[in-house]
Amino acid sequence: MLLLFAILLNMDTWGLVPKSQINAETIEAAIIRLIAEHTTDPLSHTGINESLEAHRIEGILDHRAGSVLADKWTMTEFSITDDFRTLTHWQQVGDITNNDWPSLYATVEWGVTNKSEVYRNIQLPAPYLSTEYDQMFQVTALFDYSTNSFHAWLGIGLEDELPADGYGYVITSGVLRAVVAKANVRTVSSILSIDLNVAHVYRAQLNQLEGKIYFYIDGSEVANIDVPATSWDTDNGPRIGTRLISNNDGIMRIGDLNFSRSVVSY
Repeated sequence: MLLLFAILLNMDTWGLVPKSQINAETIEAAIIRLIAEHTTDPLSHTGINESLEAHRIEGILDHRAGSVLADKWTMTEFSITDDFRTLTHWQQVGDITNNDWPSLYATVEWGVTNKSEVYRNIQLPAPYLSTEYDQMFQVTALFDYSTNSFHAWLGIGLEDELPADGYGYVITSGVLRAVVAKANVRTVSSILSIDLNVAHVYRAQLNQLEGKIYFYIDGSEVANIDVPATSWDTDNGPRIGTRLISNNDGIMRIGDLNFSRSVVSY
């Protein structure tokens, strides 16, 4: 009975016991100290497969509806979202309409309108297209053509032909690739095999610190390409277009467009 009483007494006061014979700090004090250190450690749970790192890289951050307040809007980026409610601010070539808002149609017909395109050069911040700043281009697109005899381009500064400065996606004879262009040189990805007749979200993101442009389709990374060794330093902005290369007709259907560029160089 006395032995049982001694055991129970030790269980009630174990936190007051020193950690060891050479360290007088009690177990309870050590626990409190370690919890406090963990709480104030900015790297807590940020390692590989740990909770905060997993949250950071999660494909969807599922916060309660309405919980992201307006004061969280970026203070270091120039950011534009366009649903093509109006086309008055776009430079236009060929047959461009927005009758089925929210969307833009670039229509082509062989022998009538072989090329249709919209583009805009950005004057502020300037130079808009510069490898010294983070950038992003994103658009929803669907390609509805009778055959694959067409070219198309989606991105910043991209044009149908060289020379051109910019990045984004090109479709050549119905074949999709990611591309980075500098003057007369184009660096392209491998073929990106998706159904072009289905709407997809195309994204290209320039990471200035890493010196790379990452390409995503529907949220999945499909390619990455190094930025040019020398900066573009131009006012090239978003450019979206299509051109027929033989007897064909079709419509490039564009949904919402988002593009941004940081105003802070890291």
